[in-house]
Amino acid sequence: MNYKLLPPAPSASIEAYTGVGYTLKTSLADLIDNSITAQAKNIWLDFYWDGVDSTISVLDDGIGMDECELSEAMRPGGKNPIDVRDKSDLGRFSLGLKTASWAQCRCLSVYSKKKLHKIHSMSWDLDYVTTHNEWRAFNDLAHDNDELAKLSELKSGTFIKWTKLSSPLFKELVQSANSRDLFNEHIEEIQIYLGMIFHRFIQGIASNNSNKGPISLFVNGNKIEPWDPFVCSDKVKASSTPLEPQDYLGNLITIKGYVMPHKDRLSEIEIAKGGGPSGWLEQQGFYVYRADRLLVAGSWLGLGVPKKWQRDEQYKLARIAIDIPNSVDKEWSLDIKKSMANPPPQLRQKLIICATTVRDEARQTFVARGKYGRRPERRPLSLEPVWIRSDRDQMIGYRVSKSHPLIADFKKKLGPLSDDFEVILRLLQESIPVQRIWLDAADSEQNNLNPYDGITADLKSDLNKTYRVLLDTMSSAKAKDTLRVIEPFNRFENLIDELID
Repeated sequence: MNYKLLPPAPSASIEAYTGVGYTLKTSLADLIDNSITAQAKNIWLDFYWDGVDSTISVLDDGIGMDECELSEAMRPGGKNPIDVRDKSDLGRFSLGLKTASWAQCRCLSVYSKKKLHKIHSMSWDLDYVTTHNEWRAFNDLAHDNDELAKLSELKSGTFIKWTKLSSPLFKELVQSANSRDLFNEHIEEIQIYLGMIFHRFIQGIASNNSNKGPISLFVNGNKIEPWDPFVCSDKVKASSTPLEPQDYLGNLITIKGYVMPHKDRLSEIEIAKGGGPSGWLEQQGFYVYRADRLLVAGSWLGLGVPKKWQRDEQYKLARIAIDIPNSVDKEWSLDIKKSMANPPPQLRQKLIICATTVRDEARQTFVARGKYGRRPERRPLSLEPVWIRSDRDQMIGYRVSKSHPLIADFKKKLGPLSDDFEVILRLLQESIPVQRIWLDAADSEQNNLNPYDGITADLKSDLNKTYRVLLDTMSSAKAKDTLRVIEPFNRFENLIDELID
C-alpha cells in the first residue's frame, strides 16, 4: 500500500501546546504531581521577580532521573495515557511537565540526578523550535553552580526552571505600575490553592502516597499549610446516612458526605478557615479526589433534579468527597490539566441520590441554626436510626430498628400482642417500595418530603411522647441529649431545647 508519513510540524504543534488553558497555579500543581510521583518528601517553589527577566523554579528531593529517563520525560507524550499506571502515579498524558511549563514560559530547563549519579540536564526553547521548525531539545546545559547548589547537596532530586516567562498573566504584570505587588498577590493565591489540592499529602493521610508520610511544600521558603475541606476543628460531622461505595467497571468509587457546622458554632478563626479559598457559598458540593490528589473543589458537577443544582445559600454546609482511582481517567473525562472531571452516565443518578441526602441534612442544619442561634456543645453519641440496612442472601434490604425508644416502648406495652406486632413489622419491611422510592428521588420534579414537613403539631406530639418514654430511665438532660441523636428528632434541636419536664 502506498503511504506518506505526515508528522506534525514542530513550530505549529509546539505553539498549540502553549494554549491548552493552564493557569499559573494549575501549571505548578502539575509539576508537583510529578514530584510526588517521584517520591519527593520536600518540594521547594521559588518565585523571583525581575521584570522580563523574572523566573520561577521547582526543586524536589525525589528519586531523580538518569539521562535516558530525563529524555523520555522531556519527550511530548512519552507514555500512552491508556497504559496501566501505578495506583500512586499522579500523571495522566505524559504531557504535564511540557504543556504546563510551555503555558507559562518560552524556555523550560530541567536538571536531575539519581542517587550516586551526576546531574543531567535538558531544555526546550520554544523560540528555537518555532524559528527552525525542528524538535530539538538541548542537553548538557551550561549552568550557574550557585543555582544548582541545593540540588547538588541532595542525594537525588530534580530542579525545573522557567525563564522567558510568556503567559498572558505575566505580560499583564510586566506592563503594570505595581507589578511586584501583584506578583506577590498571585504567590499568596498559589500557596492557598496548593494547600487545598495537596492537603492529604501535606497532612500525611494520603493512602496512595508511596512515601507513606507527609510531604512539605515551600513557597519562597515559607511552608504551605494544608486546607482540608472536611475538617473544621472537631465540629464537622459525617452525614447521618451512610453513602455506599459504588462499583464502576470493577473499580470502587467511594463517596462520603459531610454536613459542615453552622457558623454560630464556630469561632471567627474557624469561620475563616472553614470557608477555604473561595468562601462558604462557593465551597459547597462535590470534591473529587484522584489517587488522593484533589481534582475538583466544590462543584455540583452539573448534577441535579429536576434541574441542575446551583450554589445555594441553604445548601452551603453540604460537602461530599468522591475518591476515584487513576484507572478510570477516561470514563471521568479527566482533562490534561487535571482540573476538571465529569462522572460517567452510569453513576450520575446514584450520585444525585447520595447528594440529595446530604443536601437535605445540610439544609436542616442551616435553617435550624440560623433561626435559633448558638447551641451549647455536647458529647457526641451514636445515631439511633428508625430504619437500618439489613442484607439478606447477598442482597440489600432494610428493617425497622427495634431499639428505637418509641418502638421498643410500644412493643413492651403490647404484652401478649407483641408477636402480632412482629408480624406487622415484618410485613412493612418486606414490602418497602425501594425501586419506586429510588425512581421518585431521581426523576420527580417535586421536592421530596423531609420528616414532619407540614405537620408540626404531630412532630411536637411525637417528640414529647418520646421524651416521656426516655424520662422513665434517665435524667432530663440526658433524655434531651439522647433525642438529639434519635431519628428523625435529631433534625429538630430547637424543639428539643424547648421541652418541659
